[in-house]
Formats: sequence, structure tokens, C-alpha cells
Amino acid sequence: MIIVVFKHRPRAGVNLQEYDQFIKDLYLLGKQIPGFLSVSEYSAENGDRVAIEHFATMQALEQWRAFPEHIRMIQLGWERFYGSYTAQVCTTVSSVSWSVDSPVVKEEKG
Repeated sequence: MIIVVFKHRPRAGVNLQEYDQFIKDLYLLGKQIPGFLSVSEYSAENGDRVAIEHFATMQALEQWRAFPEHIRMIQLGWERFYGSYTAQVCTTVSSVSWSVDSPVVKEEKG
């Protein structure tokens, strides 16, 4: 699995409702990419936002990077919404999961 940690901050003075809709629209596009598994977004008290994106393969991530609508949305983000961002691409070394609904600990390597 490929994980992208996308840390971003809205531009000063941006309309936060428009910014939130922009982010929502951006990730709706991701669902069109085979292998785009999920995204979760979190906000910090200092104004930073972090999205954790999951892709099945590096090829799926490359498709997302090259997707014309994604490229257009990134440019719109630079022009109107982002004050800053960083994206870190990571591979899964191991994964441990547990749930009250399935109380067996599952561990997977890479």
C-alpha cells in the first residue's frame, strides 16, 4: 500500500467554506482512479490540515498525479486556496489492525 501524507494550510483570508468544498471536490475526483482506496482529513489547532491518502499501488498514485482534472485542481489550489502544502509519499512496512468487532489482531508486512 502507498500512503500520501498531505499537509496543507489555507491561505490567509480565504473563505473556509469555499476551501472545504474545494478539498471535498478534489477527493471526489480521486474516487475515479482505480486503486485510490481512501482519504481521511484532520485539522490541527494551529490551522494545519492533514490528509492521509491510501493507494493500492504506486501505479494508482501515478495515475492520480497525471489525472488532468487533478492537475487542474492543483493549479486552482495554488492560485486561490493553499497558503502552503507538503506531500510525503510513503510505503507500508507493516500494518497492525484491531477492532472491537473483530478482536483478532491482524499484522501484515509490507
